[in-house]
Amino acid sequence: MNNNHWFLKDYIKPLLNLVYELNKQVQQQDAYRIIEITQDKNGVYTLKVQMIGKSIPPIKYSPQEIAGNDNLMAGFSKQDIRTITYLATVEMLKPKYEIHTQEIKNDSDRVFFKLKRQGSNQLIEKTADEITKDKEILNELNQVDAHKIGYSLRNDQETLIKKFVLDNNKENIP
Repeated sequence: MNNNHWFLKDYIKPLLNLVYELNKQVQQQDAYRIIEITQDKNGVYTLKVQMIGKSIPPIKYSPQEIAGNDNLMAGFSKQDIRTITYLATVEMLKPKYEIHTQEIKNDSDRVFFKLKRQGSNQLIEKTADEITKDKEILNELNQVDAHKIGYSLRNDQETLIKKFVLDNNKENIP
């Protein structure tokens, strides 16, 4: 038993201490931390990232920029990685277009939609028919806006049919 004590004291204990210290160093190797999360008026998130242990000013990144860079992502804590991944996913799943306004113009019986692209102030004006033919826009609308466009398209078609029937009936009356 005395031999075992010597073995534990001289070999095992220092080995366990070394493993403990290495584990502590590995856990403290986070190079970056998120110090602020902001969302602008367009709903776009920005993360202010600080380099740990350096007197470098914080840098602003989008969640997608960080998530797309493996080397940068590896420098964050598990909690920050979860936050970055969540925000990047939220941004990715957001509709890229939304209906800003809709109006019926005097010279036409059709509804015109002004669409706004996420992150831009530019408006795109299109009819429901034009939007349904543009799959990129149609796929990047939220469900409520896509439903409005489909409903409007159906109303436009009914109006055209009624107009056609009325015009043909007028021509046939002597």
